[in-house]
Amino acid sequence: MGLIMLRSFKSDEKGNVAILFSVVLMVLLGGVGLAVDVSQMLSNQQKVADIADSTALAAALVARETNGVRMEKSKEHFDENVLQKGNKIEVRDNVSIVFDDSAKEVTVTVAAKTDYFLMHIFGHKETDVTASSTVGYAIDYVPPISIAFAFDTSGSMGLTTTDGQIKIEALEQATGDLFQAMFDASENPTLLSAALTTSFSTYNTDIIINDTDRPGYQHILNTMSSDPLFVAFGGTNSTPSVRFAINELIAKDTTKTDDKWSGHLIFMTDGDNNDPQSDIDTIDFCEDAKDRGYTIYTVAFAAPKKGEDLLEDCASEKKLAFKSKNAKKLKENFEVIGQQLGEATVRIKR
Repeated sequence: MGLIMLRSFKSDEKGNVAILFSVVLMVLLGGVGLAVDVSQMLSNQQKVADIADSTALAAALVARETNGVRMEKSKEHFDENVLQKGNKIEVRDNVSIVFDDSAKEVTVTVAAKTDYFLMHIFGHKETDVTASSTVGYAIDYVPPISIAFAFDTSGSMGLTTTDGQIKIEALEQATGDLFQAMFDASENPTLLSAALTTSFSTYNTDIIINDTDRPGYQHILNTMSSDPLFVAFGGTNSTPSVRFAINELIAKDTTKTDDKWSGHLIFMTDGDNNDPQSDIDTIDFCEDAKDRGYTIYTVAFAAPKKGEDLLEDCASEKKLAFKSKNAKKLKENFEVIGQQLGEATVRIKR
């Protein structure tokens, strides 16, 4: 009788299926939970790395202040970075900022809390992700840097801004401010001056001015102040100027003698292209430049939506696509670009 009952139980597969289903379900849920945990950790890791990098760069710029001042300013920058992240990440307050005056470098270590989705089942509710960044503040070398400018000088650049300036005159002033901000932000302006080359072109329906890449930047300011072709007239086609600017960077890139060389494009318009094909062609050149590792800044100067969209597509990142509603804002945006370029001479070591 017992043997018969055992055989009957063995042949009844209903319970086996339920058990098997439960096991498979637990494995699937575990896999999903683990994926969520890993994804969250990686996301937070990138966020704290960004904060560490930014804080270290800011600390390097004030490294020669007194210890109390540089620590205060560095901590302020850290707090601003954390605030910008909003409620997306819970960063620990005990950030480590260590200035090593003998090695002339500052190291920032940041930690953030990460809540577990799966691991809390096993008694682990949270963990910390950390990131460190080290930046040198002894600038005895500035890597070569080339900047190519592509500026709109179509007829609308002769109009007056809402704050009372002729657009093309405001552009000239803002360009001078960009270079001033760039050198003000650099820890060693003399070395930056020796490392800098620039090219310049303007466009309406075709390229109007084309200053090839050469040392320094004074030739650009001279062109803008005295070249009779630097006036506002004609329609709009950004493609020839953007193509010229990128070709200047490519030429410099292929003949560079220093692997740390960097190329940058500053592309500005106050309108939109007359021919939709020009948008397509311009974006193609921008994509090629980005693929080559060049950084593209764009500035829409009281431009219509179509022009703004083109510049957003061309910029290396959305945050590098600036919008200027008037002359004052154009000046501010150009100063920000100059500051970022100047600070780029402070390099993250590891």
